[in-house]
Amino acid sequence: MGGGTGSCGRICVSEFGPMLRSLIMLAQHLYRCKVMTEWPYPNDVEEQGMAMEAWTAACKVKNVHMEFNEDILKLITTHASQVHGELKTKSRPLVTYEFGLHESKGPNGVQELRDKVKVLLNGSSYIFKDLVARTGLYQHPIIQALINEMWFANKNNEGVIHGEYFTLRIPLITIAMVVTAIQCSLEEWQTGQKTDIQFTETMYALHFENHLRALEQFERKMKDLKIMPKIQKKLLKKACAYAKVDEKEQSGSREVFEDADLEAARRKWEEGGVSDSD
Repeated sequence: MGGGTGSCGRICVSEFGPMLRSLIMLAQHLYRCKVMTEWPYPNDVEEQGMAMEAWTAACKVKNVHMEFNEDILKLITTHASQVHGELKTKSRPLVTYEFGLHESKGPNGVQELRDKVKVLLNGSSYIFKDLVARTGLYQHPIIQALINEMWFANKNNEGVIHGEYFTLRIPLITIAMVVTAIQCSLEEWQTGQKTDIQFTETMYALHFENHLRALEQFERKMKDLKIMPKIQKKLLKKACAYAKVDEKEQSGSREVFEDADLEAARRKWEEGGVSDSD
């Protein structure tokens, strides 16, 4: 295929010719999108299937046919952990800003910060628009902000260029990963002082699955009002506005909520729903 191995024994994209290099890089971007919209923690079989689909789609875009092999698989799938880390990195400053988390030198500063983070994490309160009343489920501004920064920062971001993965609305799996990354960044402040927590599959896959179940539960129980699809569409609409593109320009610790939380969301929706100004 015209490639070789680098000095460290690993195959590098830069070692291929221009055409193949371009094809691999496109497949990597498509795979990143698939990971964050279809399933973020694929097993070996799922990983290979997703990589092959990304490769096939890239070949179709480039109007070429190139063999998929083990080297290509490795080059594509290394981007799963990279995109997870990127999401976590982008969540950190947003969490600090949105929730006002700053280390204090005062005698009570550490305890106050510890208590603040505990309240935010308790029952996943950080995802509510009103943290105290626990209303506006999945409408805290940080969710929109992280989606914007990760996929819609500008017209060249993946959410715009590969818009087929975000068609009509932001996927539930994407929202679940966003919420999980925010949780990880909040947990870095749990002691009252900033620490470093790795956003690994071992530590956070279960949290992701719990968040996804909570989203699916919310969608199911509010099906008559179509609340979740409307929230998903609003997230996409605002993300596109942030990227300064029209939607049509797109190419191609408790994490399951109590009935009281869901009923509060229902009442809030029936009182006025979700306005574009929120």
